[in-house]
Amino acid sequence: MMFKIFNVLIPLFLFVNISCAQKLKKKTETHGPFREVYYINKKTKFRNGESVTMNTQTKDTLSVGEYLNGRRLGEWTFYKNKTDDKYLVYDFSADSLIYLNHELVADTFLVKTDNGFEVQKVDRPALYLGYYNELLVNLPNDLLTIEHMKKNLEGMLVINYRIDTLGSLSAAKVVMELDRSMAQDIDRTLRKLPGKFLPAVKNGKPVESAFYVRLNIVKLNHPNEIIEAPPKASYIFDVDLKYGVEVRERVIMGPDPSRKSMIGY
Repeated sequence: MMFKIFNVLIPLFLFVNISCAQKLKKKTETHGPFREVYYINKKTKFRNGESVTMNTQTKDTLSVGEYLNGRRLGEWTFYKNKTDDKYLVYDFSADSLIYLNHELVADTFLVKTDNGFEVQKVDRPALYLGYYNELLVNLPNDLLTIEHMKKNLEGMLVINYRIDTLGSLSAAKVVMELDRSMAQDIDRTLRKLPGKFLPAVKNGKPVESAFYVRLNIVKLNHPNEIIEAPPKASYIFDVDLKYGVEVRERVIMGPDPSRKSMIGY
């Protein structure tokens, strides 16, 4: 009797798995050298199953995890630039940070105090749950258009964001405007990212914090001209765009844990 039941269950199990597999469609998204391969349910269009992001130039795996009905499920592992160089591990089912490579994050951040926002020592800075520098890697490659270059656009665009104690991102505040469409593109991209933010933690408690996205556009007078990048801080995420007659270059720089300063509102 048990043998007969077993024989019935095997075909049923295979049928269920094949049926589920037939509902899934493999998708690939590419952002510059970064490529994500995942699956969607053909009917609901929600992401389901394994998702892997890699750097196609270095062949390094950047993130590995699974989706269920469009939401991240279970443990996700995120890397910096090497498959064995973990950046963080997060359990989305338990909403818990399992591992963080503290060598890759600053020990200071811009947090709210009675005097405004100041750079202070923290247990953990505010974090975006994604692979290292994912916050800016996905910015559109066409931020600097031919029209911008024809207008000799040059200067700095600075956008301020705040993160509350629950990890919610505030509305964007343009501190230094260079081009409105660029600011809108940056804000739209950050809000479409699949990950979420973790609040900064100070003395064991989540605190309100802030960070800046700084876009620096430089026009090169000579192809081989070298322009020194602006100073970085733990709460500033830099994107350098350089262009000239024969070159257009994009450089993304994460926060610099070694720089300490203070800013208020």
